[in-house]
Amino acid sequence: MSWLVGDTNLALILVSNLTFVLSIVVFLKALKQLSIREEMQEVAIWLMCFSPYGVYALSGYSEPLYIALISGVFIACYRQNWWLVGLLGLVAAITRNLGVMLVFSVLIFGVQAYGASSFYRLKDNALSVIGAIWLIPLGFFTYMMYLHFHMGDALAFGHIQIAWGRVVSNPIEWLIYGVETGGAKLYLVIVALMGFALNGYLFAKKRYAEAVFMLINLLIPLSSGLMQCLDTSLACTHVSCDNSVTGQLS
Repeated sequence: MSWLVGDTNLALILVSNLTFVLSIVVFLKALKQLSIREEMQEVAIWLMCFSPYGVYALSGYSEPLYIALISGVFIACYRQNWWLVGLLGLVAAITRNLGVMLVFSVLIFGVQAYGASSFYRLKDNALSVIGAIWLIPLGFFTYMMYLHFHMGDALAFGHIQIAWGRVVSNPIEWLIYGVETGGAKLYLVIVALMGFALNGYLFAKKRYAEAVFMLINLLIPLSSGLMQCLDTSLACTHVSCDNSVTGQLS
């Protein structure tokens, strides 16, 4: 895209905006797949477009593409199209490292659809699910290979976090720190707690696949710092989050 418009920054912004439009379309299809009422679909789209993290759709970040991909993964899981699940999950894992965590949700969907015994006996349907689960991390490993040959460090995505002053710690400590500091950090604490509340709702409704993915995408970023939690937890879990909100209201 940069060679087409002549400017890398402009190309990033254009791509992020285009993929944001795509993410809206795919997310809407996910809501329709769940038979969410039309007025609640509109609420979800408004939440997606006009929530604070919508700024990432305009700034050249990868979140819009990631949102489109994970929405597609969940649609494919609902339709039990496991090879499409694997393909979209593979690209999602390249787009953001947390995409590799889709393997847990895919496994849950598979067990719910065919039963755990199908996996013990390696039946055809279970093998398709296993194939999808193997495909998803392949994208992550491909990205690591690219880093190895391009930068000489396959784990550069983790090491750069240390350079930025982000270290893994107890997420509760970050929540307490945000409350004590106040201001913008208190706002982030409230947002994180709302995310956990909605996550609890998903578990209560037995939407385990969506709930597990949402919980992972909340805990990992929060464990590396509250500021990081805002963009990652909201942008990466909004599919499950909005599904829980619209499901509660419908």
